[in-house]
Amino acid sequence: MPKKVLIAVIIFVLIILIAFAIRHSHTISIYNLGYLLKSFGEWSYVLFFLLCVFRSFFLLPCGFTSALGGLLFGTIKGSLITLIGYTLGSVILFYLSRILGKDWVRKFLKNKASLLEKVVTQNSFLSILILRVVPILPFDAVSCIGGVSDVKTTDYVMATFIGSLPGVFLYVYFGETLKSFSFRQIIVPLCIIILLSMVSVIYKLIERHRINQKHT
Repeated sequence: MPKKVLIAVIIFVLIILIAFAIRHSHTISIYNLGYLLKSFGEWSYVLFFLLCVFRSFFLLPCGFTSALGGLLFGTIKGSLITLIGYTLGSVILFYLSRILGKDWVRKFLKNKASLLEKVVTQNSFLSILILRVVPILPFDAVSCIGGVSDVKTTDYVMATFIGSLPGVFLYVYFGETLKSFSFRQIIVPLCIIILLSMVSVIYKLIERHRINQKHT
């Protein structure tokens, strides 16, 4: 498909999704959004998939969208749709970053830019894989880093797909447990999610301490 046609299709889809979001902006809670998508019947699969692909453009957290997938379609179907959608969406950001270049990515990452150099100069496949598995940086930041690294597109896609699988599965499963309102079912994935979130917090504290040490 020619680049101009691809860009036109992406813009068209974005316009439809933005109009949809504005029209239903009062129903953004996970339950209301779930009921709304379900009301479209079989089209709910398509709409949810597009939501996963273009999630970053709406600044929706991955955890929210993944949990929505579990609420709508259960753990297996929800994980598969979400994972493929996230991977495709990350490829869009990957190429966008590659087009805009390192300077734009550095501005986008701000204080996380120091990690960029490490990723670019090391084993890019392994670096992307680790950054997907361990939530040190936001999902979209990793996509941008991949775009300006020397990683091959095929390696990037594989690293993203494999590395994102554990986190997606966990959040989707958590979303499915929300149907039952059972504390016993919810507490296990919730505790794991909290522990994973702490990894990011600890990393930020260590990185801030390292930067402060350089300036002193």
